[in-house]
Amino acid sequence: TNKIGCQAFHHVKAKGRSQLFVYKLIEEHNHECSKELYEMFPEKRQVISEDVQEKIKLLCDAKVKPSMIRIVLRGLTGNLTSRDLANFRAQLKKKKHEGRSEEDRLSKVLEDLLTDKDASLVVGRDKNQKMKFLFFQTSGMKRNVARYGKVILLDHSHKVNSNRMPVCVIMVMDGEGNGRAAGYAFVANEQLVTVAEVLKSFRESIGEELAVAVRTIVIDKDPSEIGAIEQVFPEVHIHLCIFHVGRSLNEKSSKESALVKEILDKLKYATTDSKFQSLCSELKEAASSKFYDYFKENWEHCPQAWSYRDKQKSINLGNTTTNRVENHNSKIKMASKQYYQYQALPVKS
Repeated sequence: TNKIGCQAFHHVKAKGRSQLFVYKLIEEHNHECSKELYEMFPEKRQVISEDVQEKIKLLCDAKVKPSMIRIVLRGLTGNLTSRDLANFRAQLKKKKHEGRSEEDRLSKVLEDLLTDKDASLVVGRDKNQKMKFLFFQTSGMKRNVARYGKVILLDHSHKVNSNRMPVCVIMVMDGEGNGRAAGYAFVANEQLVTVAEVLKSFRESIGEELAVAVRTIVIDKDPSEIGAIEQVFPEVHIHLCIFHVGRSLNEKSSKESALVKEILDKLKYATTDSKFQSLCSELKEAASSKFYDYFKENWEHCPQAWSYRDKQKSINLGNTTTNRVENHNSKIKMASKQYYQYQALPVKS
């Protein structure tokens, strides 16, 4: 804080190839000038010994949080501040990247991706030529779609990089019930038009033969995702995650009786049309007119499958929720941290 507002500085310019000259010099300081004080400035502090530096490097490589690193090192060096640790981590990062900028590192990753001759990479731009989305799919992801692509799971993950761009995750499920990556996209927003362009890139990447073989896409109740799927995959059935359906209905029926909530729960698992219609009649008698009007408008004739009655009409391989893709999203967050750049994000192939 002693240096705040200090006008002292020197400005040196180059003259020719081997000469420097002082262009401007102000020697007046607004604070005490002494060797002792100078040695206390953050850029001069040398409080981390070489053996401690090695320990910090190992902890950073293991993705240990800075707050935990300080606790671990508290007994080794009592005068280590958060700024000292931040400065050292910045030095490690700079050394690791060999002085390359974020743009250079991203370009290198994309170039490496394109060495896979069957990989797809699409950069979408808006009218101002700003990036709208970055979609990529490796040859391994394409093979996953070819083998297991009858049912697609779609979701967006948030806060996984320093740009705070959502990540669109497209997955399939193999014969052992394991999730397999089918494609990823960084998106500037989750608007319908953006999601539709991502899905269009996905469809073009896998080819029309595989695209028409998709039977079902499982999502949460996101209007943008629904609208985008209807545009790009009009022939597929859309299944809504039963967990998100239940949460939405619970929020809307918070002022209704316990009986209403019980009927709504039964509606989700109704397997026949007669049972579904019978429960709708019970709901009409038990619920308030306001809630029943809401239910009738938004759920009774909903074109997307949310009840077992409608989910039986197309294959879903037991995927009644988006838990599988959301679990994968949590692993991305664990491995990446939200301060990562694009090129640092690990992906599953």
